Amino acid sequence: MAKGVRMFQTRAGRFEPHACEFWQRGRIPRSPLGSATHFLRWWGTDSEENYHRRGNRHFSVESVGYEFNSLGYRGPEFQRERGERAVLFLGDSNTMGTGMPWSGLWTTLVTAYLERRWGGPVRQLNLAFGGTGSDYVAMMVHQCAELLSPDAVFVLWSYVTRMMWFPETRRAVHFNPMNPPRDNPREHEAYLRLFTDPQGFFNYVRNFQLVNDRLLRLGIPYFWGNLEEFSPEMLRPYVPLDGYVGQWKRIDLARDARHGGLKTHAAFADLVIRVMERGGLCSEEEEVNA
Repeated sequence: MAKGVRMFQTRAGRFEPHACEFWQRGRIPRSPLGSATHFLRWWGTDSEENYHRRGNRHFSVESVGYEFNSLGYRGPEFQRERGERAVLFLGDSNTMGTGMPWSGLWTTLVTAYLERRWGGPVRQLNLAFGGTGSDYVAMMVHQCAELLSPDAVFVLWSYVTRMMWFPETRRAVHFNPMNPPRDNPREHEAYLRLFTDPQGFFNYVRNFQLVNDRLLRLGIPYFWGNLEEFSPEMLRPYVPLDGYVGQWKRIDLARDARHGGLKTHAAFADLVIRVMERGGLCSEEEEVNA
């Protein structure tokens, strides 16, 4: 390389806080939805057209709705009330709850269990978003865990084929082999040419280790599972299995007839709760008596 040649061409000012929301510690980025939307009857694959064509009619039109907070995430605001505890959830549309009523989500069931166990209110901090992968989870833990200071973090890791790409400092694109983005068809084609299963798996391992190390340093309990069919034997050489709850298994269908339904969410919540009961989160009274 010739002396003095600069490879990094982007001006430093584009990475200052006013110009970029991504990968900054102590700053919650707005969701891809933005902050202007507060309620939707339909979302993503759970569209009205899909419902009338092939949706799960065990759900009525009114049985599912999506309420978003001021940062564009499904669920309540992230500011907790005095004396309130909080738990953080991350993942893709299965954790965000596409096609599912809020009350039936695995995240809501786990939160309700902790309210009973801790004997007080627990705020659900659901930062999951549809179509995202392990890059998104790692970024959100890096940015938000210390700021939100949850009592525990729960991650349902998505498919390793999904990756996050930053065409500019103000915008991120989530690549998914099955759903090419309308605004970046050429880039998606390039992504498909470059992607391999080993590349996706090792990207997941790297992101997992970042999340695990970050939460370990902060002293925040961490529980996790996978959408992929990864056995503990396969994972053990690559990642620590502390807090591992098992694999997501689709038993029934949500309103969109694509995502897991009420029984699926309940089954995964049960896996999480059983692991917590074996060695996990204690109430303050239990900690004192231990």
